[in-house]
Amino acid sequence: MYIVELKKWYGEEYHKKGLTQLGEYLEQYKLDEGYLIIFDFRKNKNLSEEVHEKVITSNEKTKKIFQVFC
Repeated sequence: MYIVELKKWYGEEYHKKGLTQLGEYLEQYKLDEGYLIIFDFRKNKNLSEEVHEKVITSNEKTKKIFQVFC
């Protein structure tokens, strides 16, 4: 099973909340990795078409999140 979360870019704080939310979903389904797709419609896209791997901790467990900016 894969967990994929879709978000629109609304700034760094909103992005952090999305990472936390995805971490909670992963914990709920007892998975160690998931995917966060971020749609960035700003004129000056800094991260467009980039993939980043982020490791977070959710309930004291390590989760790997692949962030895809588009």
